[in-house]
Amino acid sequence: MVRSPLSAWLAEHIIELRFHYIIPLGYPLRTALVRFLPACRHIRHDFHDKPTCMLLSHNAALKSSLWSITSLTLINCNFPSFRIVLRVLGDITYLEKVAFWKIKWSNDQLTTADTVSDVCTGAFSHIRSVEMDFCTNNMAVPAWILAAASTQHSFTRRRTPEPTAPAQTWAIIKLFQRFLGDSMYNSWFDVKEATAGSDTAYISVQVVKSAPAANNNQAWSVRQIVLAYGPHKNSHAYFYSRDWSMIASLLLAFSQLQQFQVLCGRNCSEKDFRLLSDKIAGAVNNGVRLLVTPQQACSILHG
Repeated sequence: MVRSPLSAWLAEHIIELRFHYIIPLGYPLRTALVRFLPACRHIRHDFHDKPTCMLLSHNAALKSSLWSITSLTLINCNFPSFRIVLRVLGDITYLEKVAFWKIKWSNDQLTTADTVSDVCTGAFSHIRSVEMDFCTNNMAVPAWILAAASTQHSFTRRRTPEPTAPAQTWAIIKLFQRFLGDSMYNSWFDVKEATAGSDTAYISVQVVKSAPAANNNQAWSVRQIVLAYGPHKNSHAYFYSRDWSMIASLLLAFSQLQQFQVLCGRNCSEKDFRLLSDKIAGAVNNGVRLLVTPQQACSILHG
């Protein structure tokens, strides 16, 4: 229809495509359609999960169909590995929004530093929203994408003896893995400016950076980190149950860190507050200003 001389004008006005109940035989044709729609910025693929889920791989056809969009929604499909998930997302240059529902991949969590140099190619600098529901790991995609966005890091695929990702980027990924458990059914993160707001995130991590001075090539650095566990009354119990043994070594990666804050909720008793404060203070113990605060935080992730 869009290639017909009588209706070709439609191509310039179609900004969103929604594909429902896609079967494997029809998928290549649908991805090819995107190349004829230069104004399309939002893609939603709802794959039929019976009798088997669609298996997506990283290939030239998929890359060419997604590179110009800003929003990607995938429902009911599988990837060979988490590495492939990141490579597909990294190919989307101006990616702003990711929404995954029932997306599965093999147990390739990239949890060792020596794999970070060959993950994907992409900066994720335009990301504004990451939503995950009932996926293999609902924290994996936000951890890698938001760590890159928070530190202005651009991943490059090249095999080197040492990881190419900066220590701060890797430390933020580790913070996600340590404090944002992968057993959650869903996660939703919004990237906002560093101003106060409502506490809409179930778990939020705040990384606030100071921009370098004018005409200065100094890299941006993390100055403040805030951990918050939503508006729930048992937030102090959640933080107290976490293993804080690695926190001191992780914080050492942030050479300009001025404050590390943990927000434990409004309904924390004085006894529970003291127990939590002592546990965290004993683990940090590295000269960084530590605040354990009995109040709620905003859902800021990057500013």
